[in-house]
Amino acid sequence: MRKNLVFLSERYPFQNLGGLWEANEVNNLAPLFDKVFVIGATAEQKLPPHVLPPGAEPSFWEPDRGWRQKLWSLRLIFTRIFFAELSFIRSTLKQKINYHALAVLLTELNAALALSRHIERMMQKNGLEENDTLLYSFWNDYRAIACALLKKKHPEYAAISRSHGGDVFFELHAGNYLPLKHFMLGQLNFLFTIADFSRDYLIKKLKDTTGKIITKKLGVANQYPLEKNPNTGILKVASCSQIDHNKRLNLIIGGIKRLGEIQVEWFHIGEDELDGQLMNLAAQELGPAGIHYEFLGMMPNEKVFEFYHQTKPDLFINASKSEGLPVSVMEAMSFGIPVIATAVGGTPEIVKDGYNGFLLYQDPTAEEIAEAIKKYYFLPESEKNIMRENAYKTWDEEYNAEKNSAGFVDFISGL
Repeated sequence: MRKNLVFLSERYPFQNLGGLWEANEVNNLAPLFDKVFVIGATAEQKLPPHVLPPGAEPSFWEPDRGWRQKLWSLRLIFTRIFFAELSFIRSTLKQKINYHALAVLLTELNAALALSRHIERMMQKNGLEENDTLLYSFWNDYRAIACALLKKKHPEYAAISRSHGGDVFFELHAGNYLPLKHFMLGQLNFLFTIADFSRDYLIKKLKDTTGKIITKKLGVANQYPLEKNPNTGILKVASCSQIDHNKRLNLIIGGIKRLGEIQVEWFHIGEDELDGQLMNLAAQELGPAGIHYEFLGMMPNEKVFEFYHQTKPDLFINASKSEGLPVSVMEAMSFGIPVIATAVGGTPEIVKDGYNGFLLYQDPTAEEIAEAIKKYYFLPESEKNIMRENAYKTWDEEYNAEKNSAGFVDFISGL
């Protein structure tokens, strides 16, 4: 096992409302290393930082993306890595080289080079040796490119990266392009995806034959035991996400409105990105029908868990248009809450139709959401209990952070 860990993050450890997965990862990895350096890039002074484990040192580094650096990045058009990437875009991705791809390639490579120099200076300052150091980028972006650059320059490094959603799917970005994936794959020891569908996508997209792209699932940690839901006669429905167009909360509102005589309460957790539009819609659609609903706003993870423990929702709904592998669904299932969700992204890997919830088509109607809710509501209580147990079992066997972290640690211990 290496002696030192350099962990490259984004919001973590400087924002307590973000970085849950990163915090779990560092907390589990830190005891294995003599020194741990956590480099975060988004310091938010208004929020308290995460508490780092003993021996871990935080530092802040953010790339300069001003116009001077953009001009300076033009020098990179004369490098081998630049021409190799152009060849990859044409021959493997089968895409035309456009202005957007060139701009992204140059600016991200420039940021990665600057970060790699920052890491080298940090290594020298702290007396770290390359052959005793693991470089770990939690996101497969310019941070992972920096790790690949250092690995190319100093092969004695071990270097790995994770990928999630926005750093996997080319189609989610303007120009259908993400930079230097092929270069990273050639240099890194492994590229870990958090879901099988993203692994399969990358292997196909990159025409990979290295065997370096491997699924290593993340998860959530939950110390609350599985409890039985009291049969109060009121159906409690929860959802948890940002309030934006992708999450399609309007469909949830429409579905709940169509439940007829079913007595229902709806609770939504998440930050409003639509300036009250959904709240106004709920007031118009649910208020006159006498349906109880609450927008609870953004909550830290521990508060979300307290809410689930105290409120004991019967159902969780996710109507997203696109997803990676939603942590909100993992959290709900860790409390034995069955899930109704759209079959997008990696969601079908966790929501099994009729087993721990119900899957909807990618573009459901409000009527179809209502029907799925009714389908659960009218199940015999014994079948509801089985579905709750199956939801909890899915979390415990596949998305329990403690178990998944232990497996991940075992896998990388030989690097």
